[in-house]
Amino acid sequence: MAESDQFPKQRLRFGPFEVDLRAGELWKAGKRRKLTGQPFSVLAILLERPGEVVTREELQKRLWPDTFVDVDHNLNTAINKIREALNDSSERPQFIETLSRRGYRFIAPVESVRPDPPLLPNGAESASSIASEAQSDGPAATTATPLAPVIAPGHARATYHSRFSRKTRMAGLSAIAIVALVVLYLLRPTVPPPRVIGMRQLTHDGTTKLGLRADSMPSEMFTDGTRVYFEKGDSVQNTVMQVSTMGGDSEQVPIPFHFVGLADLSVSQSKLLLYTPVNATETLNVLWTMPLPTGQPQSNGKLAVYDAAWSPDGDWLYYTIGSDLWAARNDESQPRKLLSGEGLLTCLRFSHDGQRIRFSAFDEVRKTTSVWEAICGLCCKDGMRLAAHGLPTGSTSYLLRREGVAGIFGRCGNSGSGGGKPTPSRCG
Repeated sequence: MAESDQFPKQRLRFGPFEVDLRAGELWKAGKRRKLTGQPFSVLAILLERPGEVVTREELQKRLWPDTFVDVDHNLNTAINKIREALNDSSERPQFIETLSRRGYRFIAPVESVRPDPPLLPNGAESASSIASEAQSDGPAATTATPLAPVIAPGHARATYHSRFSRKTRMAGLSAIAIVALVVLYLLRPTVPPPRVIGMRQLTHDGTTKLGLRADSMPSEMFTDGTRVYFEKGDSVQNTVMQVSTMGGDSEQVPIPFHFVGLADLSVSQSKLLLYTPVNATETLNVLWTMPLPTGQPQSNGKLAVYDAAWSPDGDWLYYTIGSDLWAARNDESQPRKLLSGEGLLTCLRFSHDGQRIRFSAFDEVRKTTSVWEAICGLCCKDGMRLAAHGLPTGSTSYLLRREGVAGIFGRCGNSGSGGGKPTPSRCG
């Protein structure tokens, strides 16, 4: 009998992970990872054909053959959960590669794990098996059967002790590795907090750059690397302006509205997300998309929102209404509430890897602002407060934190006359 037939592929290994297909479990370094249900089923299907493309249609037929569901939603959610369990990334995948509009491919080497034979400390089963083999050879061999109980237990004990010694050595090596990692962590070079090392004035028109919203917050700013887009307004009109990153005269972006605000610049730098008030008394706005460098704004729909931003892939629109964070398709279809914050939510920004969304929460009673972060996707986990900073009248403090360094903020500057909302350059 072939080995592949005798030992079916019920347990597979790739990288530091092992998958028990029979039990429906994912393991890493002896610890079970949280992955069940549809996400585990998707992973199991991909592991059936490593290196090959598994189409979205095939996954639909295997998982939801006779059910009407939002396949894109379910698959995207499942793939995101698999990548989270494997510490994988869509930008630099180590295990699961996404092929746009086609499907997915498992790209890491996969090997079958042969199950260990059962331990027999008393040797009873081994003795009986040897006796049965002797009896099958005839009367002459039957006289040799008394030797089986003597040999088999010793063999079983040797196997048991060798495995026990191997586990002891592995435990010792693991302890040494843990101690080494702790020492390396304690001796790691300290990273100084980020700071501003220089400033350059870009505009010289002497006007205050306030946003359109009723809270009179500073203007939003975005840059494509060569131009900076910002808002400029007064009691007569509010427009979107642009100026070179090297400074100079600012120019008005040709928009056929008297009162228009700036919400976002797409990752492709090809369009602006604009908003106009629902009416003169409301704080909510309707959204418009405007192609760059010139073009006519196109209405996104009829949603009334407070603030909004595009997802990094440009397929989803994240927006706030009061203290709630929502998401919808670009055409404003499939709206869903993601989480509720504390205060008026605004200033939506995504992390560089697109996995987290940050936003500000303004407490209208205490007049303070806190910064929050949430894992983003088709559903968001509860937000985590990153920093809370009260803003005294007439003064603004800027805080910076290195990406991936949790909880470490550095004060990088103060503005005695009140500052605006800073924006990073394209190169960071």
